[in-house]
Amino acid sequence: SCVDCTNGTACLSCNISEQRLMTNTSSYCSCSVGYYDNNVLTCQSCILGCNICTNSTECVNCNGVHFRVLDIATKECVCQVGYYSNGSVSLCVKCPHNCMKCSTASQCDDCNITFGRVINGTGCSCMDGTFDDGTNTLCATCHYSCQTCNTTA
Repeated sequence: SCVDCTNGTACLSCNISEQRLMTNTSSYCSCSVGYYDNNVLTCQSCILGCNICTNSTECVNCNGVHFRVLDIATKECVCQVGYYSNGSVSLCVKCPHNCMKCSTASQCDDCNITFGRVINGTGCSCMDGTFDDGTNTLCATCHYSCQTCNTTA
């Protein structure tokens, strides 16, 4: 996997098309982030959202920039709480403002009761005496004389 080497053992440069690069502390070509060495010339791709893996199914370190965390049991990179995977890209998507956990943009799976939210079908509604202002996670308080409302006025 070396492009140039000295004495037949120490690499001077690596073939980036094989997803290999030089490390600062070694004289050989290791796999790029998101790839693993399968004892073939070209490094193999890790599972979705994984930075460092041991093989095609087991991740050791996930891409936190993409809102992914390691599930210790499955060794997969899952979306952190408040985000969901669209299944096609590594970057997790933020759930709607009213959801604590969701599986899609239109399916809330859990609500944050401390913000006055309760599950209601596929979404999280505000409890009586509060309303959703369409922006904030915390439900806004209705006027003291109202049990339910759409605004404070």
